[in-house]
Amino acid sequence: MTSQEKTEEYPFADIFDEDETERNFLLSKPVCFVVFGKPGVGKTTLARYITQAWKCIRVEALPILEEQIAAETESGVMLQSMLISGQSIPDELVIKLMLEKLNSPEVCHFGYIITEIPSLSQDAMTTLQQIELIKNLNLKPDVIINIKCPDYDLCQRISGQRQHNNTGYIYSRDQWDPEVIENHRKKKKEAQKDGKGEEEEEEEEQEEEEAFIAEMQMVAEILHHLVQRPEDYLENVENIVKLYKETILQTLEEVMAEH
Repeated sequence: MTSQEKTEEYPFADIFDEDETERNFLLSKPVCFVVFGKPGVGKTTLARYITQAWKCIRVEALPILEEQIAAETESGVMLQSMLISGQSIPDELVIKLMLEKLNSPEVCHFGYIITEIPSLSQDAMTTLQQIELIKNLNLKPDVIINIKCPDYDLCQRISGQRQHNNTGYIYSRDQWDPEVIENHRKKKKEAQKDGKGEEEEEEEEQEEEEAFIAEMQMVAEILHHLVQRPEDYLENVENIVKLYKETILQTLEEVMAEH
């Protein structure tokens, strides 16, 4: 009764302690993500968006190796010498460095997002061992995302990629193929026709025509610099997708059902 009277006496008093709330938040477990999906389906792209939104740490092999080399750590010096001599980086070393990152104070505070475990490579660890590695992390994954895409669509998209031989930038088919660009333009033009006056339509057509000419000029400039990487050949993409479905998919489905 006394506490009720006190509450009514100060109706606008804040009964929550902000400092305590902030302390509890800082001590709470950060949200951790794991993204599954076929090779090339867009796991890294999704991870970038999630990282921006949640401020978590992307734990991926290449950035970790680059970080070690730039910091000139003991592992970094060894990695540098291996790369200079043309040796490939052992899977055991990559996994070891990724585990160190996953157990770092930075990740313990902000959380993580993993996109490369389990990998198709079975040299260092089997698929089951890689899954157990995720399950036994100090910070358990809270959210598991499985990106689905039909095999045909995925194979067509990846086999349509081209790489610029100077910049290394990857262009999708709708960025370099004049026929595809023209088809997109026609569809967009037809969709925009309804409900517009003649003058407005003519102005927009002129602007679109100028933009289209500029785009085609850019395509013509880069086209002879584009090459298809061996991993993007259609038969190679189909083989990788088939290998994924045979060696990893069933195990992942069990993990997701359990989660």
